[in-house]
Amino acid sequence: MKPEKSVAGAGMKPEKKHLNHKTTLLIMKIVVAVIGILMFALPAAAGRPQVEMDALVTVIGIDRTETGLRCTVGIVLPEEGGGTEDKTIVVPGEGRTLSTAFENIGISLGRKLELHHCALIVFGKAKAEEGVLNELEYLLSSGKVSPGIRLMLSGNKDAGEFVQKLTDYTKKMDTENLIKYLGHGSHNYSQKLVLFLSDIYSKSQTSVMPCFMMGDKAENMTAVEGNEAVENKKEEETEEKEEKGGGGDKKGGDGKSEGAGGGGGDNGESGGSEKEKPTVVQRAGKIGIFTQGKLKAVWERLPTNGLAWIDPETKYGVILLDDIKVKDAVITDLTCFLVKKDLKIKADFKEGVPVLKVKTSAQFQFEERGKLYAAVGDIQGDVSREIMPAIKKGIEKHITEDILSILEHSRRDGCDALMLHDRFYRYKHKEYLRYIESGGDLVDDCKVEFKYDITLN
Repeated sequence: MKPEKSVAGAGMKPEKKHLNHKTTLLIMKIVVAVIGILMFALPAAAGRPQVEMDALVTVIGIDRTETGLRCTVGIVLPEEGGGTEDKTIVVPGEGRTLSTAFENIGISLGRKLELHHCALIVFGKAKAEEGVLNELEYLLSSGKVSPGIRLMLSGNKDAGEFVQKLTDYTKKMDTENLIKYLGHGSHNYSQKLVLFLSDIYSKSQTSVMPCFMMGDKAENMTAVEGNEAVENKKEEETEEKEEKGGGGDKKGGDGKSEGAGGGGGDNGESGGSEKEKPTVVQRAGKIGIFTQGKLKAVWERLPTNGLAWIDPETKYGVILLDDIKVKDAVITDLTCFLVKKDLKIKADFKEGVPVLKVKTSAQFQFEERGKLYAAVGDIQGDVSREIMPAIKKGIEKHITEDILSILEHSRRDGCDALMLHDRFYRYKHKEYLRYIESGGDLVDDCKVEFKYDITLN
């Protein structure tokens, strides 16, 4: 038989046990002692905010080496003690993988790399030709960077040189805002990490990466300005020799000299010296074409402009028009400023032939009326009747040639930069499958139809 349960306490709440004063005091002493030990053992961590222990990476450059890769990072080191100016440096590191390169950089700095504020990843051409998928997939899957981080192909000797010059250029600027402007405020194609990978794994298996370069100011001048800079440099070298020969001092009263290479130095150094040459961002007018994650070709101006037109994020920028015919005059190098753009692309089949329909609605600001006056004289009576239609026609021709050049280059290089396979597969699925099964070549056979709604103010 089971023993009967006691019911003596039935219906009564269990009695709460209270810690006595001595036990409570002992627990408090132990807690205080543990906190004191931690503060004693980790004095640096206790006295410094976490942000001062991290190295904030703003840009990453990736190049190929014989044994793996070299990663060059632009880093902001927060000023200890809450100073007003942070320190900006460039640090390279090598490794067989990107993660080991990051680790080696962190060891050399004695700080943890913080990548969440990184605005840009730049690839050198050799590394891009070898392939970029391993590095991009690692960065995205690990959550180390934002999926919307921008990608670029270096137009410099390598990505390390690009990062060094970009960091020098942006020491007193916001790198993230600069990169955003290059993609949004100017007429340049902009690429994000997550979209690059999405395009690579789509039916088209093609993605693109804009090419930019950082160069010294003299390297980015026009031919005329460059010749003047050369002459100025020769004069400076002559003056420098004379100074050395005579032992004189030709500095101005403020201790600064002006050079053709740039502004004067802060410590009486010449602005034209090699160290003080200012660097500027230069659009290379090229774009890298990737298939299966490897650089296949680098395209020039026309298809690069065409890809900027079909990029939904590119809505602003200056458009240069050539050979606009107005009355009996031909105007060259006429510029219009793009202030609004809405481009719709529709995939369709007409009698079994694939057709890409491109409808462009765009608003332009015309700011060179002086050229019209110089070319055709009094334009007041002919503005609406002849001149504006001629300019609109020139804009339409410009856009048409740029976009068609994408198709021509895709046929030449065996890729699909217009994303035709992806567009037809998604929006004309059944017709697309029948067309492919019949042996059709979508890139070779596709026709393009254009429709425009251009507003010129």
